[in-house]
Amino acid sequence: MVDANVSPQHSQIGPHTVAIDADGNMTFALHGDSTIEQAREILDAIFDHGDKQGRYHLLLDVSDLGDINAGARAVWANVDRPYPFKRTIVYAPKFSKRILITTIYRAGRLLVPSFFPWEMHFAATQEEVRKLKERYWT
Repeated sequence: MVDANVSPQHSQIGPHTVAIDADGNMTFALHGDSTIEQAREILDAIFDHGDKQGRYHLLLDVSDLGDINAGARAVWANVDRPYPFKRTIVYAPKFSKRILITTIYRAGRLLVPSFFPWEMHFAATQEEVRKLKERYWT
């Protein structure tokens, strides 16, 4: 799992964790399988934070992610307003996770391009995460 360097502001959604750093950026670490209900709760947290913070950076740690069932994938792709991200970094050491996340992202961009306006970057190592943060999150 990526070291998020986060403040005490963190919570749990099922097996998944969310943390907000001192700059207002979010780290989500997805552990195990993701259900429709969990996807909805995670989206609520993402949009609630955006409503309070404005646009922010997201680090999505899927290194321990299991399966995202079809219903949960549809929840991620079929949102009713723009995601509040400036940029995302997806920490995904496994190629199969990169393919899964890219598929969801591209489906959303095809359905409603204006809701998916941010750039997404992938990192296979924690060192790559650090370099991407230095390059894009300053």
